[in-house]
Amino acid sequence: MPVLELVAISRDFPGVRALDGVSLTLEKGEVHALCGENGAGKSTLIKVLSGFYSRGQYGGEIRLRGEPVVFSGIRDAEAAGIAVITQELALVPEMTAAENVMLGREPVSRGLIQWDALRAAASRALERVGADVSPDRPVRELGVARRQMVEIAKAVDKRSEILVLDEPTAALAEGDVRRLLDLLRALGAKASRLST
Repeated sequence: MPVLELVAISRDFPGVRALDGVSLTLEKGEVHALCGENGAGKSTLIKVLSGFYSRGQYGGEIRLRGEPVVFSGIRDAEAAGIAVITQELALVPEMTAAENVMLGREPVSRGLIQWDALRAAASRALERVGADVSPDRPVRELGVARRQMVEIAKAVDKRSEILVLDEPTAALAEGDVRRLLDLLRALGAKASRLST
């Protein structure tokens, strides 16, 4: 059974149909690239999938593991296991890589953040995606490729089943593009092994 199905997704803006009956099926472990010119509707489709556009703002149906789902917002999609990493990375530059990975999920005891536990959990998440990033380094000191790895580590650590990257290679050097694509292939292969 497919992990995700988009069925006949349509989205209109005044004077323009951005999406016209778009369908997509995603099996566990698959890696897809959505290609097209500017204005072709790629970002609009991502916004539908991510819950940015709620039901009623688009036509068609989203199914997860065969069941129709309706997202009222981005948090609903995240709770369903969909992580979207946009071009404008959602990191807090003043915080460390570890703090960003665990943001909103900090280990707390007696009302206090357990910094050693936070750092250890973030370190494991960064290692899991092969990120060459010190957990103690402020994000503002990281280049684009390493910031992206922090975002991916955060998504993987949240146990996101579907990872959507919007133009992930746009600002990367050739070597960083290769590393990112290798990581995505490795994550897909791992997901395939876990599903069999």
